[in-house]
Amino acid sequence: MTVIVLKVVAIILPILGLVVFLSRKLEIHQRLFVFILAVVFSVPIGFGLYLWFVLMLFDGHPQ
Repeated sequence: MTVIVLKVVAIILPILGLVVFLSRKLEIHQRLFVFILAVVFSVPIGFGLYLWFVLMLFDGHPQ
């Protein structure tokens, strides 16, 4: 269940950051800050999911 939530968050955060970045209601530095913040939070989540997948893939398979 936690992995599914992390996958959704890793997909939604950059999209949400891009939507905020493309909106016209905020100043450019505010839009850039939100976009960078979304990417900074989503990259570790994505890397953690990738690492979890690789460990799950090779766990229990003797050489």
